[in-house]
Amino acid sequence: EWDSFKAGHDRQTRHIWRKAVAVGIVGLLFISAVSVAAISMVTHFNQTGKGQPTAVVDDYDTNTAAPIEEAAQDSVSQIVFDNVELQYIMNDLEERFGINVVYKSDKIKSLRLYLQLDSAMTIDDVILIMNHFENLTLSRRENTVTVN
Repeated sequence: EWDSFKAGHDRQTRHIWRKAVAVGIVGLLFISAVSVAAISMVTHFNQTGKGQPTAVVDDYDTNTAAPIEEAAQDSVSQIVFDNVELQYIMNDLEERFGINVVYKSDKIKSLRLYLQLDSAMTIDDVILIMNHFENLTLSRRENTVTVN
C-alpha cells in the first residue's frame, strides 16, 4: 500500500515541478519579447528622424527667465520646461508672444509643470495645451491671458 502511494505521489510532484518550470520559461520568453519590441520601437523612432532634439532643464534658474531652446533640424525648436513654476513659464510666454498675464490667485504661480512646446506654436496653441492640466485654466481676451 505504501509503495503504491509513494509511486503516485512521486509522479504528482514531478508533474507540478514540470508545470512550474514551463511557466517560468514562458514568462522569461514573454519578458524577452517585450524588451526586444521596446528596443526595436525606440531604435526605429530615432532612425526615422521623428525624434527632435530637445533641451531639458532639470534645475531651472528661477532668477533668470532665459528661453529654454535648442535648434532642431527643420528650424523649429523645442521649448521644454521641466518642473518649472508656472510664473516663470508665463514670464517666458509674455516675452515670446508680447502678452500680458493676469493671475486670479498668487497661489497658482507656484504650481510646477512639465511643458514641451514647439517654437512655431501660436499663443492659442499654447493655451490649448496648457488647459489640459488638471488644476489650470487659461483664457485669452485680446492681448491678456488670465490664469485661473
